[in-house]
Amino acid sequence: MKSIKTVHLIAVFIFIVLLFTVDYGFTFPTSWWVNGNGYTGYLTYRINPSNNRVKGKLLNTPVNGYPFGRHIVLHRYP
Repeated sequence: MKSIKTVHLIAVFIFIVLLFTVDYGFTFPTSWWVNGNGYTGYLTYRINPSNNRVKGKLLNTPVNGYPFGRHIVLHRYP
């Protein structure tokens, strides 16, 4: 009986380790409501984990950029 509990404990431990080490290869879109000099709308973006680039839309205009520390640098092309 004691060996069955040990096996279950080891199986749960392995499952938890695998759960936190798996790289899913995608990110969920992030949306923010923004107000830029009176123009209001959404900033929606995704960060590509393979090349660390940001793509999205700011006020329905495509933007590209990159994360920099806790900030995101965006380039808007009208």
